[in-house]
Amino acid sequence: MALSDADLDAAWTKARSKNGPQWVPHFEALRAVEALVRKDDDALIRQMLEALKQFQYRACESIHPDFVDEAIAAGRARLEGKP
Repeated sequence: MALSDADLDAAWTKARSKNGPQWVPHFEALRAVEALVRKDDDALIRQMLEALKQFQYRACESIHPDFVDEAIAAGRARLEGKP
């Protein structure tokens, strides 16, 4: 699960209040890493959604269609920033 901007801001504020401004470069690096991870997560979720959409149109007895619909809804919600 990706860290939210609020989580990063809270961590930055806490570290800065205890240790001073020397922590700023570390949190800038942390934000850059988080952005890369979030980008990769989003790309993987988009790939999953495409695969599930194709799967939706095929008859399959082993997986209930509601499970596919729920997975698609969850992926879309994640891309929209909802938990």
